[in-house]
Amino acid sequence: MNYRETKQSEFIDNDHSCKYCNNPTVCKCKECNVYYCNDSSDGISHIIYHMVKSKHIELIINDRLIYCEYCKQTNLFKMGYTIENESLSSDLIEHLKGLSIDDIKSNKSYLTNLKFFCKFCGDYKPIIKNKVLDFLESFISDVDIKSFEKNSLPIVRVNFTPFSYVETFKTLIKAESLKEKDIKESMKQENVKLRLEENYVYFCYRRTNELKINISDEIRFSRKNVSFIGVVCRDQFTDELKVEINESDIDKVLANNIFNVEFIWKSVCYDRMKNALNKLYKDRNKNLIFKLILSNQWLNENTGESKLFKENLNGEIKNILVPNNFPTLNDSQAVAVKASLNKTLTLIQGPPGTGKTFVSAVIVYNFVKLFKKKVLIVAPSNTAVDQLAIKINSTGIKVLRVMSRRKESEKTEIDFLSLHTLVKSFKVDVKDEGIIKDELIKAAEVVCCTCVTAGMKLFKKFSFPVVLIDEAVQCTEPLSLIPCVYNPSQLILVGDHKQLGPTVLNKDVIKCGFKQSLFERLLKLDYIPYLLTVQYRMIIPLCEFPSEYFYSGLLKTSTKPFLRNLFMPSNFFYCCDGKEEVSQSGTSYVNKKEAVLVKNVTRHLFKNGILESQIGIITPYEGQRSHILDNLQEAGNLEISNVDGFQGREKDFIIVSLVRSNNYQGIGFVADRRRMNVTLTRAKYGLVIIGDPFTLNKCSMWADLLAFYDNKGRILKGSLSNLKNVDLKTLIN
Repeated sequence: MNYRETKQSEFIDNDHSCKYCNNPTVCKCKECNVYYCNDSSDGISHIIYHMVKSKHIELIINDRLIYCEYCKQTNLFKMGYTIENESLSSDLIEHLKGLSIDDIKSNKSYLTNLKFFCKFCGDYKPIIKNKVLDFLESFISDVDIKSFEKNSLPIVRVNFTPFSYVETFKTLIKAESLKEKDIKESMKQENVKLRLEENYVYFCYRRTNELKINISDEIRFSRKNVSFIGVVCRDQFTDELKVEINESDIDKVLANNIFNVEFIWKSVCYDRMKNALNKLYKDRNKNLIFKLILSNQWLNENTGESKLFKENLNGEIKNILVPNNFPTLNDSQAVAVKASLNKTLTLIQGPPGTGKTFVSAVIVYNFVKLFKKKVLIVAPSNTAVDQLAIKINSTGIKVLRVMSRRKESEKTEIDFLSLHTLVKSFKVDVKDEGIIKDELIKAAEVVCCTCVTAGMKLFKKFSFPVVLIDEAVQCTEPLSLIPCVYNPSQLILVGDHKQLGPTVLNKDVIKCGFKQSLFERLLKLDYIPYLLTVQYRMIIPLCEFPSEYFYSGLLKTSTKPFLRNLFMPSNFFYCCDGKEEVSQSGTSYVNKKEAVLVKNVTRHLFKNGILESQIGIITPYEGQRSHILDNLQEAGNLEISNVDGFQGREKDFIIVSLVRSNNYQGIGFVADRRRMNVTLTRAKYGLVIIGDPFTLNKCSMWADLLAFYDNKGRILKGSLSNLKNVDLKTLIN
């Protein structure tokens, strides 16, 4: 009887007997706990046939589960092996054929001399060769071999070999890029009405918490026989998007302003991350930074210093240069600057308001003035790059801001430093612009751009001895690698792993560790960050809880108090018993009663002379953001955004609407500790948190905050003109 025709009831159930042919075997499918031999009829191994047909992926041989020595994954179809004893056959599958049970059980060397690795963790001989899989796929018509790969994404480990590092991140990059592409393509809207003003069109679009639309993103407008592309140029803080179009396309809108709208996905960011990985692997023996980030084998356990490289790179530095128009460095800032100038790899942790931008500018100033070194400065966002470029330019050194081609069309306050603006000032033919660009980059002492832009071919012929990455915790690890391809001798990472990390869309790759930044993995490698300990943003009442809760009480305040009387406390929890509702989109939440309190607090601030530009409203849910916007007629350019939108920024006054209010469902991502930190640390002079204590108290971190406010007598209820202190126990029982 052919084994493919054998019914399960006819299988012989002898111990260690193949269920297809009853031959003795040591190969067992882990998922079904059944033995199958490695002999074949019709030229196919019975165990392999079974695993492909059943879509099982884990194999036990002689009671040993086959798994990767490094990452511990167990997918046989991604597994290979190396042989320490060369007397063994070079083909594991062939080697197991014909061996008796007694042979294998009595001679453990058949497996103990084998080491197994997945494709991400080392060079190996595949257990199952591609030609076997190709044959099986044609033989079993309803089996897709690719289905075995979806459950085998590699895990981001702490230590890597160069090969496993590159393979791991290239695989995760691919998975994340496909997810973003799917989301972008699903955002298509049909029959959208455009409003035209000059060469800008405005339209209402469905915001999503999944994917943020960024300035310079491209949008395709189309209808029958008509199509054109525009570029997002500004977020209105409303549901209306502003898009710049070519003057030649204006007539198309005037003729008929109803269009289908598609958000164009581009792979540039992902391509450049993969290119960086390939370049680093190619240069693995000479790129010092790449060696350091792979493993802690170069780290001195006692001092945290590198054993591989000299740490006092630039000699003893007695006096740090500080630009004349800059304030004096505090002690923690001075220590961080000195370390950055002398160490190969430096991590600087800057909690909110501690002057990360100021410290970075001083570091760069000293590299240029003391050591004549060219510096490449990058950050994940254009906003962060612009802020740092302006700060460094104020020191008097030569700064060049390089933008992506899509960004060049937008007018900004930093145009006077921008490469494309300077090139235009030379008024040369297009064919000569490349020469001018090269000369400008060569002449610059500091080049500033985003991490993605650092992968442009424009930089290929240049080297940068020093690379500084600002907001490094908001970069995925491969994004941080793009500027490292220029073989720097020194790398400085500036960020705060207690605040928000990078945005990652694919939940599977998040589980694999892709959301972890290079900064955070280096902490796991026992690199010690230099902590900036004095903050200059928040008044003392606003800093007290974040310092204790997130920074072990190390964060000190150096700000002047806000003296104006606003006829309400500067920092309090405003009780609201309104219940959450599902928003009209069906994918978010609204709390209408909280929205009323937001409106009341905003109007109170306006009444007492606070400008809309001084106020920010933070709410984690898009439904609530839209509802507040619709019901706050005075909004104007008042910024209403989620926590991510306020990362790295500040306002004089912040109003928070937490939305969640229920008996059983919990509070969702409001429970994220990093989001809480950012939410509580954006305000300089006043913070009002609106929420339901009963629901929030079920989450330990919000319970801690409520206890803090309760001890201060700052859990309040009632109208703003008649606020009354409420005992927390009466609210949560």
